[in-house]
Amino acid sequence: MGVLPDGRFAAVTNARVPGASRARPRSRGSIPLDVLTAVAEDEAAHSAQTPPLGSDCYAPFSLLYGGPQQLIHQSNWFASKGALKPGIHVLSNGAMNAPWPKSVRLSQSLGAVLETSEVDLDTLLMLLREERVDPALPLPDTGVGVELERRLAPPFIRDPVYGTRASTVLRVSAAAEVELCEGSFDPNGEPTGQRLLRSVGGRWR
Repeated sequence: MGVLPDGRFAAVTNARVPGASRARPRSRGSIPLDVLTAVAEDEAAHSAQTPPLGSDCYAPFSLLYGGPQQLIHQSNWFASKGALKPGIHVLSNGAMNAPWPKSVRLSQSLGAVLETSEVDLDTLLMLLREERVDPALPLPDTGVGVELERRLAPPFIRDPVYGTRASTVLRVSAAAEVELCEGSFDPNGEPTGQRLLRSVGGRWR
C-alpha cells in the first residue's frame, strides 16, 4: 500500500485462487508504487483511470486506487469493477465484495461503527483484530483445504506461518486531513509497535 499526502492511495492484494501460477517477471508489491508514481508525475494518468500495469507481468492480484472522491478496482484475474459506488466495500483475496466470512464480518462491523458519532483510529484498528467469524457462513474454496480455509477465515489471522503481520487504517476527513496508522504483530499475533503519519495541507507531518 502507498499513500500520497492528499489522501490518494494504491493498495494491492494477491488473489488466492486454485492452481494459479505465481511465476511472473514482476513482484505485485511494485504495483502501488508504479500507480502512485504515474499519478504524481502525470495527473492525466489518474483521471484516465488506467494505471500503467502490464497485467500479464504479475501473478493474480486485485488493486484499489484513487482517493476521497473516487475509488477504483482493477484485477488481472477477477472481473474489474472500475469506479466503485459510494458505500462500504470489502476486498479480501477473492473478488470484490465476495461474501467470504472475514469480508462479511468486517462489512457488518464497519457499518455499525459508522453509525456512531466517533470513528477513531483505535476503533478501526480493533475491527481488523477480530479473530471470530460466523461459523454458519460458507468458507471459500481456494484449494488449500477446509482446515486451512477455517484458520484463514477471520479478519485477523493468528498463525506463525501465514498470520497477520500488519493492520493498516487510512482515514481522510472532509477537510482533507489524512491519517495513516499501521500496527505490526509478531508470529504469535502479539503487537510489536504502531506507526502514525498525518498530513495537513498536502504535507506529511
